[in-house]
Amino acid sequence: MKEKKTENTEFINIDFDKVWKYVHITRPGKERIKWLLFTLTPNPFTRFAVYHNWKTAQLFANRHSNTWSIDYWKRQFFHHYYIDTRGTNSPPKSTNEILKIAIVVHVFYLDVFEEIISLLKESDFQNFKLFITCPNYLSSSIMTIISHANFEFQITEVENRGRDVLPFLKILPGVFNDGFGLIVKIHTKRSNHLKKNEQWRDDLFLKLLSNGNLSNIILTFQQNEQIGMIGPANHILPMSMYYGGNSQRVLDLSMRMGLKREKLQDLHFVAGTMFAARKEAILPVLDLGLTELDFEPEGQQLDGTMAHSVERIFAAGLLKSGLKLADTSSKPDRTQCRINLNHKFTI
Repeated sequence: MKEKKTENTEFINIDFDKVWKYVHITRPGKERIKWLLFTLTPNPFTRFAVYHNWKTAQLFANRHSNTWSIDYWKRQFFHHYYIDTRGTNSPPKSTNEILKIAIVVHVFYLDVFEEIISLLKESDFQNFKLFITCPNYLSSSIMTIISHANFEFQITEVENRGRDVLPFLKILPGVFNDGFGLIVKIHTKRSNHLKKNEQWRDDLFLKLLSNGNLSNIILTFQQNEQIGMIGPANHILPMSMYYGGNSQRVLDLSMRMGLKREKLQDLHFVAGTMFAARKEAILPVLDLGLTELDFEPEGQQLDGTMAHSVERIFAAGLLKSGLKLADTSSKPDRTQCRINLNHKFTI
């Protein structure tokens, strides 16, 4: 695929995150400041990428609520709100029993991989196969670690490109061909630019993999056929606020899926790219046909790469599938999805 030139490459890039590190303000507060500056005095900012990212991201905001609705004022005064998890067919029907799942793990840090294995050993659900992707120099060490666990597994060596996202997309066809319809995607996250990176990672792991949580996720899918993806509670964010340098590319990829602009209103994504999902929810992203050529060489980038965009485009894929998003606080008889407006792990 030949990616068209994005807006970010045409304008001046300034790292405003350095400012936010020293100015303690909530994410809604930051967005209000941008709204005031960019709406009232746009001319001084038209040469800057941050302005154009903000402008494009307004397409993802909620346009359905009006100032007379309770939902509108909840979003103005609280740091969270809930979205609808109900399907078009109510009540939800039970689906076929989920007997086995695929857990796809991208490994870059061995110590974090050992944490994952420890959590899986303690899980009350053991009927899974591990699909592990890693750089070739780590495969023997991974074999040593996993040999102490009685898990079915497969190791695939990949180039260090596209973070955890490209390896995931590359291995998915084989996972689906093996008959797996439910996938848990995790990786050995380590965001070294964030002071709380270990807390973030641990919270994601615990909510997806810890004893009782994994089986609850599976039962929730099993009893609610309208749910296509479950993300860790408090890590589901509004695209209209957490767009970074990715809004134009997210829009472009969404439209390649066949989604119209008006369908992208009120879009929400799972931060950290760790989630559980049905095959049908992921297929629209896989069908984009992204390859190594679409992903930038690894350069410790903090934002604005294809990997950062695909992190968000999984939300558009879910929308395309017609399925719903829920979080890990859901139960088989009560699904919910809380949107976090002030994510403490994101600048």
